[in-house]
Amino acid sequence: MTGKILASALFAAALAFVQPAAAQDAEALKLACKNDDPAVAIPACDKLIGLPGLRREDLVWAYNSRGVGYDYKGDKQRAIQDYDKATELDANFIWPYNNRGAALNDLGRYDDAIVQLEKALKLDAKFALAYDNRGNSFHGKKQFERALKDFDQAIALTPEDAAIYSHRANTYIALNQLDRALEDLNRAIKLDPKFAEAWNNRGVVYERQGKAGPALADYDQAIKLQPRYAQAYANRAVIFSQRKQYARAAQEAGMAVTADERFADGWNSLCWNRAILEELDGALGDCNKALSLAPSHVEALDSRGFVYLKQRKYAQAIADYTAALKIDANKASSLYGRAMARMKSGDATGGAADLEAARKADPTIAAQFAEWRYKL
Repeated sequence: MTGKILASALFAAALAFVQPAAAQDAEALKLACKNDDPAVAIPACDKLIGLPGLRREDLVWAYNSRGVGYDYKGDKQRAIQDYDKATELDANFIWPYNNRGAALNDLGRYDDAIVQLEKALKLDAKFALAYDNRGNSFHGKKQFERALKDFDQAIALTPEDAAIYSHRANTYIALNQLDRALEDLNRAIKLDPKFAEAWNNRGVVYERQGKAGPALADYDQAIKLQPRYAQAYANRAVIFSQRKQYARAAQEAGMAVTADERFADGWNSLCWNRAILEELDGALGDCNKALSLAPSHVEALDSRGFVYLKQRKYAQAIADYTAALKIDANKASSLYGRAMARMKSGDATGGAADLEAARKADPTIAAQFAEWRYKL
């Protein structure tokens, strides 16, 4: 995970000042505290923080390390609390600013993330990871040109970092510059053949290029390298859904949420494919789970609207489709679904207006609804 790298040389040296009787325990705790496994790192950091005689600079490192542990565990809020404590103890310690910025990105709080990352860059104008993470912030804000400038700067500073090429590729994908994205991802894989994210992202490029076979092969490789890679399972689900293999798509989506139960995209994918398969009660529960995790998830709102439409709960369908259209006013599936729900509710005028807008947005939308097993 970019930005969660621990610089531990100072920490190791500083621990020499712990009381001699506890020095051996402190060294063991220090090693465990920076372990990549949160189940190992967090308890060790807890004990290290409570160790008598620990110097302030050691506490700073320990809080930052425990924050990383919580970050890896997926508890971003708890991680941020520890990063806050680290910077409270030492306002000139650069890593917690970077790590906090990355955690805020994960929460979608991009403006807050930028504030933290700019503090890191004020401390060190050549801190490549902070440029990389700020690039992710600008990408999240859809300020793609600013994102590219930060990724370019990060690559200029650390040209052998595979993750940065993968992140820049994401922005090229968003700009539909697929050849440039592919070039970056090939470079990332060459630098680090075990970097699962790059394989997954290259699969996305191949999928966008209409190359489903190579895309599946890359998703498979990503999962081989990282067996609990939820996004790669969800991406496989997309391809199987496109192939009209909805049961297999639902299976892949189920594996995604098994890998990460807080993965809203996975719950939405499971909901959508189960809705097509007429497993409506289960689908509704899946959509509710997705929306509990991400209340403004436009695809989940659209999917739940589809479930309600099939259940003939037209008022609920209209409400969800309307919420989705507030986020994406030209979403053809939401326009068409709301048109059907309005017509079934007796609102012929509103339904006709939505139907016209839906067909304008996507002339094939009626055929797609038929494929999704919606019967008028």
